[in-house]
Amino acid sequence: MDPKSGKKQLTKINAIPLRGGVDKVRQRAQLLFGSFSDINNLRPMHPGFKQRKGMATKHTTNDGSNEGISLYQFAKGRRVEQHFFAQMSDGDVLKATDNPPTVTTGVFGAEIHDGTSSGMLPASWSTLADIMMYSNGVDQHQIYAGTNNYVHAFVKYDATATPGTIPTIGLDYTVQATDGRTTTEVVLDDLNTYALESNTTYDDEDMAVITDWTDNDTGDGASTQVTFDTKSCMKLDSGTLGSANTANRLQDIGTFGDRVTVELSIYCDAVGTLAAVDTSRFEARRNDVRLSVQFASDGLYITDGVAWNEVGTNLVVQDTWQKWVFDCDFSTPASATCDVYLDGVLKASDVDCSSTGAFTNGEILFVQNGNTTANQITYIDYFKCGDAQISSECLYIMTPVPATKLTWTFTAGWVNTAAAVGTLKYRKNDGTWYDTGETDGTIITAGKTLSGNGSMTWTAKTDEIPHYMFGRTG
Repeated sequence: MDPKSGKKQLTKINAIPLRGGVDKVRQRAQLLFGSFSDINNLRPMHPGFKQRKGMATKHTTNDGSNEGISLYQFAKGRRVEQHFFAQMSDGDVLKATDNPPTVTTGVFGAEIHDGTSSGMLPASWSTLADIMMYSNGVDQHQIYAGTNNYVHAFVKYDATATPGTIPTIGLDYTVQATDGRTTTEVVLDDLNTYALESNTTYDDEDMAVITDWTDNDTGDGASTQVTFDTKSCMKLDSGTLGSANTANRLQDIGTFGDRVTVELSIYCDAVGTLAAVDTSRFEARRNDVRLSVQFASDGLYITDGVAWNEVGTNLVVQDTWQKWVFDCDFSTPASATCDVYLDGVLKASDVDCSSTGAFTNGEILFVQNGNTTANQITYIDYFKCGDAQISSECLYIMTPVPATKLTWTFTAGWVNTAAAVGTLKYRKNDGTWYDTGETDGTIITAGKTLSGNGSMTWTAKTDEIPHYMFGRTG
């Protein structure tokens, strides 16, 4: 008799521990103690079991007499977006009105694919680059991109003919549309007019000769030209420890404008922490603002004129070559910023580099410090500086249809003044470049291509490779 409930216990039921695991091979009578052949609404937790929450009805109205064949939950990684799909026995694919666990009053959802039921297999579903793919073994593969997408590619096409299923001509603006920068843009105006700018290169040093750099070494610090790792380099050795000893080279390369882009390849053989002042320092100075960078064992630092701020986390790696690009906007010195690239990859945007003051315009400075540790060493393989990202001296023009004429109009004062006659080439279908045999109407001043407004004309070609790419060199 249970003293609390007043009920009489007729039999004694002993608990049986579920610890033997599932065994679907043996007959029930042959199961070992603690084993089981099937279990419902319990989840093995190792050890022990946890009761499942069970099941709930997803929707209240059937899709006729059709049965569900497979289900798929489509969830994106770069966007907060989810969709729930059902493959039905009549070949259709339905998209749920509501995502689980919401119960929908009515049918499962709208039909988004009218498929073939005969010979259909349970579907193969997959997601690649936030795009869902569906294949049932009978119909053409289906692709579903969802409703909230980022730009994968951006190609501008402007021609009378309808573009193909996979376009092979047009203007590719994918980089400009996806780089996340406010300074680049996609041009959607008239294709017949192009605005072109060329960059000014302030300096391009391969460090094979460094006598054009002023030697400002202090104490027994030494800046020398050496061959290291098969490269012609400027070597900076801080010498004996102490602030009185530095390896120091500087050069005045001209007058900087509002945009200054610096590229350098550096090998930090031995550098210490920022706090220890055992760093390699680089500066690009305009008369009113400077980019000042320190390479340290605990990271890359750029000053805002008040404090040294780390860019990224521990980006500087010792005993390896690293290519750095600093793309600076000096248009407003008090709020100057730069974008930082490492080995061609953008690491940080709009980094505060507003170290203002009175400096020598166009001065470049390399310094190796060793305040705490002797013989801190870095190697500089090359250094480049311009008013835009450094690029090869070649202009490529693509047109959506074959072209036979290019008309050039220049802003006053911006024509070519160098004695050089260029050659217009096209790329033949064998992969080689051939002269177009153009008539150059831009040679207004003898011996100088693009020295004034005019047109370049040539006979139409029939053996170009797709994209109709033309190169302008010279």
